[in-house]
Amino acid sequence: MPSLQIRRCYLPGSASHAAQKDQVHYPGNALHIAAPKRRLISFLPQVLYSQMCRVANIYLLAVSIVQIFTGLSAVGRFSTIVPLVGTICFSVLRETLEEHDRHAADRKVNQRPTRVLRGGAFVSICCCDLKVGDVVRVEQHEQFPADLAI
Repeated sequence: MPSLQIRRCYLPGSASHAAQKDQVHYPGNALHIAAPKRRLISFLPQVLYSQMCRVANIYLLAVSIVQIFTGLSAVGRFSTIVPLVGTICFSVLRETLEEHDRHAADRKVNQRPTRVLRGGAFVSICCCDLKVGDVVRVEQHEQFPADLAI
């Protein structure tokens, strides 16, 4: 169980807020649900690994290896490798489309407007531009743009 830490929040404009802002660097509020898979270098190995964790694909790969290298095939050496490659290609295409949809959803959430106290008045900014210590105005039936302390 993680230990609890006390976190103090100060109103913007106070001396304590300025001192706290200089000491600590907080990450931004931008949402990245699928960030690890977005890297092209790691995307393909992750998809191939997830496909090889399935029993049916492991079976097809084992049968294909036996047929190709030993010639113990009644129908042809490459008859089982074609369905395996087709299944994996279809899965990679499906994962790519899902990843694109996740990226579009992230972009939509990050661009949603929210009202923040700046210079004594509430101004509308994107959710991804929220910073720690911002005073946010949330109306009834609105979604919270970030983790907020009330």
